[in-house]
Amino acid sequence: MSIIRILPEELASQIAAGEVVERPSSVVKELLENSIDSGATNIEVRISNGGKRRIKIIDNGVGMSRDDLILCVERHATSKILSLADLYSVRTLGFRGEALSSIASVARLKIQSRLHDRIEGHAIAVEGCKFLGVQEIGCPPGTNIEVRDLFFNVPARKKFLRGDRVETDHILDVFERIILPYPQIRFVMESEEKDSSMVYSASDDPVTRIAAVIGKQVAETMESLEISAGEFSMTAYLGAGEMARPRADNLYTYLNGRFIRDRLLTRAVLEGYSSRIIKGHYPQCVVFVNAPPGEVDVNVHPAKQEVRFRDAHSMFGFIAGGIAKTLSRKMFPASSPPDSFMEHSPYTEPKDYKYSAASEHRAEYLPASGTQTISGQTVPHEGYCDDLPVVIGQLNGTYVLCESRDGLLLIDQHAAHERIIYETLKSHLSSSSIPTQSFLVPQQIELSF
Repeated sequence: MSIIRILPEELASQIAAGEVVERPSSVVKELLENSIDSGATNIEVRISNGGKRRIKIIDNGVGMSRDDLILCVERHATSKILSLADLYSVRTLGFRGEALSSIASVARLKIQSRLHDRIEGHAIAVEGCKFLGVQEIGCPPGTNIEVRDLFFNVPARKKFLRGDRVETDHILDVFERIILPYPQIRFVMESEEKDSSMVYSASDDPVTRIAAVIGKQVAETMESLEISAGEFSMTAYLGAGEMARPRADNLYTYLNGRFIRDRLLTRAVLEGYSSRIIKGHYPQCVVFVNAPPGEVDVNVHPAKQEVRFRDAHSMFGFIAGGIAKTLSRKMFPASSPPDSFMEHSPYTEPKDYKYSAASEHRAEYLPASGTQTISGQTVPHEGYCDDLPVVIGQLNGTYVLCESRDGLLLIDQHAAHERIIYETLKSHLSSSSIPTQSFLVPQQIELSF
């Protein structure tokens, strides 16, 4: 029985349609998402010439029957949504039914697939939208898709592709961003340009996958975060602020297992880090957000990397507040914010949050009138100016105005006070008698380096 159906016209018209295939990395993205949705536990990707000559993806997912295999290359043919209501409760990575038909229209496509409970499989071939037939074959359970000669029939698109190494780098970037939320799946990437095979073993520990993608050194320093509020939850792995980079290439944001490039989420992460990173830099972190499908619209752009939140303001506060609270408690324990922080948007100051600032007592300076009192002794004003400056007033509570032999002298009170303390410490150090006082309650300080 076929589980893939062609969507009715009224439903297909509601889907954000468009060109799915822009370059080889677009093909890898769409096929990888299909393999993950199929429940595969082992997925292999093989590319040649930056994906321009060949892209092959093999998985051990549920597979497809003969009827499904024929239907899967039709436009808007999918098993993931059946009605308009399903469009607003999407829980899979793919749902539009456009990927295979778009790929088949600009490349030579071969698909082999077999259900786990059948002994025979089937294969189809399509070249530039032309269906070449279906046949019965022997093959392992799962699906094997091979895409050859991308844009062979669209030379205007093909000439805009970059070199093999550049296209390979794009594929690797997309590949690593997709596999991060799925450490339970084993992934293999083989590239002729890199002349290597990268194996990402399955693991129950997400940090193992993060270390394989971002690097062990960064992963070991990350602080983990798990918070929830109602049906919303967030798991994040936050790198230290001093490891921030000028580029956002190691800032990974996910919504319901889907990698997205959303300005709201990015701004929320940066707000959470706040002053802990240099302006113009981006932290190295991985943020997984889970939200009810009804609270978010993923049907915004064909690439499915842009979303809309029903309550963007609350989502912003939830993410930024959780990150700020975790960093304050774990990296800077002395400056942990109050628990009420999570109840407020980052733009709203919590009512019970108090600020304090250092201040200095203003010294009282009186104009000189006949005598000056220095160290408890009264010194006549006349003749004193020839030796030491005479205080005649104060300006804005910051500068001391003095009369000296050469004219008016301004002394910065703060700098003078620092110099007095410095000279006092020097004298104590020379005499080996630096005064100390123990804390009543020891204060723990964690240094970042």
